Amino acid sequence: MPTMVATQMLREAVAEVMRTDLEKDEMRLLKMHGAKAETYPLEVVELVCKRLASKPHLYEILRGSTIACPPPPPPKKKNAENEKRLAQIKRELEEREYANMVKDVRRSEIAAEGVGGMQTYKSQLGEGMSIIFSKATAFAIGYYASRTVHGVDTVHNAICGLLGLIIGLMVDGTLLILRSASEIRNSEGGGKTKSR
Repeated sequence: MPTMVATQMLREAVAEVMRTDLEKDEMRLLKMHGAKAETYPLEVVELVCKRLASKPHLYEILRGSTIACPPPPPPKKKNAENEKRLAQIKRELEEREYANMVKDVRRSEIAAEGVGGMQTYKSQLGEGMSIIFSKATAFAIGYYASRTVHGVDTVHNAICGLLGLIIGLMVDGTLLILRSASEIRNSEGGGKTKSR
């Protein structure tokens, strides 16, 4: 039941009712709080309204009064062990959320690190073998072309073979640059989403 803050008018009314003939229970209720209390429960205020000779309305007796709020309960002590456990759970949750957030971004990087290493090894080995064979072929073509045109002249034939080798290097270098540029474009374009 709500408790009302006592005003001077309410205290005077309680003192006046205490001087009248009351039943035993009513007198015990009024004595329990007394005429100089700071607050009165609403049942005391209703009893006073009922027993006063002037029969005032409830709002007249409570004019200027407010409801007395009970004091807030004391804060509970937090267990240090539970606090540590809660902090650890929060950290794990944040790490899991971060991993879920970046898993799409990191998927291509993880694939490139794991399987990409083996593909890079195989592609490098293949590229190296291709360069060796193509340069040997370019040297042989230059050497034998010179031999067909100029006859057997070892120095002249070797120079033409080296010239064929250099031309082969330029062609392979150009092809390597074009292939790398197209792979870079494809890897960058694969990560982008198409907008409509």
